[in-house]
Amino acid sequence: MRQESISATNDPLLYPWEPPSGSLLVHKIESSTSFKTSPLNPVKERRFGFANVRYNDDVWSFDSLAKLKHQPWAEFRHLVIAVGSNAAPSVMCNKFYQRNWNGSDFFPIVKARVTNMAIGYFASVAPRGYIAATPLQKRGAETIVWASWLTTDQLLALNSTEPGYSCREVSAEDFPLEILSIAEDGSEVVAERPESFYVYDADQGYILDADTREAKILTTQSEIFAYFRELSKRSEYASFAEFFAKDDREIQEGFTSPEAIARFEKLLVEHELRALPNLAPDGAIAHARDGYTAYATIPSLEPPAWEGSGRTPWLRVTSTRDDLNRSRETKVVAHPSLRQDIGTHASVTTTYRSFRNNGELETRPGVIASVDYRDDVPEGTLEADQTIRESLGMGLGEYVQLAPARVASNPVADAVCPTRYVTARVYTADHSNMETEIALVDALTLRLLGMKDGGRLVIEGCPHPDGHSPEVRVRAVAMSEEVQRRHGALTKSKTGLYANPTSHLGATSDLAPILLEKSLRNRLNLDSSQLGVVRLRASRKSALADELRELILVLLIAFIGVLSVFSNPYLAGIVTVLVLLGAFALTLVRVRGNIGAESRRSRRT
Repeated sequence: MRQESISATNDPLLYPWEPPSGSLLVHKIESSTSFKTSPLNPVKERRFGFANVRYNDDVWSFDSLAKLKHQPWAEFRHLVIAVGSNAAPSVMCNKFYQRNWNGSDFFPIVKARVTNMAIGYFASVAPRGYIAATPLQKRGAETIVWASWLTTDQLLALNSTEPGYSCREVSAEDFPLEILSIAEDGSEVVAERPESFYVYDADQGYILDADTREAKILTTQSEIFAYFRELSKRSEYASFAEFFAKDDREIQEGFTSPEAIARFEKLLVEHELRALPNLAPDGAIAHARDGYTAYATIPSLEPPAWEGSGRTPWLRVTSTRDDLNRSRETKVVAHPSLRQDIGTHASVTTTYRSFRNNGELETRPGVIASVDYRDDVPEGTLEADQTIRESLGMGLGEYVQLAPARVASNPVADAVCPTRYVTARVYTADHSNMETEIALVDALTLRLLGMKDGGRLVIEGCPHPDGHSPEVRVRAVAMSEEVQRRHGALTKSKTGLYANPTSHLGATSDLAPILLEKSLRNRLNLDSSQLGVVRLRASRKSALADELRELILVLLIAFIGVLSVFSNPYLAGIVTVLVLLGAFALTLVRVRGNIGAESRRSRRT
């Protein structure tokens, strides 16, 4: 059976040890005493996934660096605050090194402030002989704590190192939590306010002051030992002298005995110096079997105070459900109250604080999405596909607006051959396609669209203020390896003409690239936008023409054969028409198979 406590080399008398001087990210644990960190700073009014991390002389978002390191990013983690030694990076790294071997060693420790919560002393003693911290409810109190976004394996490992504590989920309604950020002028500002979080609460409760009968607030081991040393000089509390009538080191070493700990707990109860836990008297203890709340589902931001460019109020973004029919297009799902203003397609727009440029406001070009409406979507929220979120460089829990978008459509063609769409990120043209109406895309994009290299491509750009979505038709050519190398080298810029999504948007898992020259970008309403987004589909007319061109020789041979077999011109004509109709039907089937979207029924069978 695993021992309850872990080995440690830090001095128990120095508990709770040193918290970091500022928010940081631990990105590698090399041993129980050796680890690597990088400075971290959340962005004001952005979700934690876009927190700045200074790593290898560059600025990354937390999510981008997590993905680079093959670690779960913020939305899959669990928010836990530390009130005692878990704020010290050395303590957390030692715990994870011993209890999460080969697990994730990538986690942040971020300065935060909680209201209505104070930090007292655990009404017991830790196995190494110190009196640990525990949170308690105290109306009006404001307390600095340290927040970590932990993976499930890290949280379970941490649970195993906390004997005598329960991992409790509490609500910001009772204990408002503010994640703090450092502004450019050095002042502290609030980055976000999560609506719930986890905290470790001592099962034995907390120690009370003998005179005020209020909680003893956490300071140092020397001070709490000195308090009981003085208290034991009073006749009614003389029984505490057996533990505290000695120097600090002897007190600490004496408390490493389980019998001494049990005796101390009994004395606290006898003298009414213990209060039961009061964070959530009705329970609300989190157990592994229940699952832990993921940060992705926890609201933490208010709607932006600034005015946006959409027609709707600000809508908080959540993820789309798995059963959504998205066979053709990326989707958003809204409440039916928006149907009249938006219609079937929307331009999804947002203005947010840049994750890089000191939190300056940045407006992203609108992204086209097909809109579904469901009564069970709460008003004020919008379910958005991950493609939409990555297009805009934003996370779950952030805010967008919708504006109606008018996209060109042909109901008959859509019914006969509904085409697939691919969302692509626009980059500056390569020298090979500069000043030409040729789009360079990667080979995978062509395959996804069912196109041949050199086929005609339909590109839908950023909708204009009146909702009209511009459209251009160009030839699509697959990028060569040399072009891909040049593109990769150029897009290492942080800003400007060759900006890349990781550095500029804080988004690593990005969209398919398309390289377009300036006049095409202007026609697509992306003239001044960096990293704009377009929708691509294959041209049905071009695909049909290509297939018919390949059938011309077959049709010619069939026509000659019909004339040689049937001497009756009327019969020959009928057979020829039937052959032509059959060829055309076969061509449609081939075109639909190549560029058409699968139906929902065919995907289920």
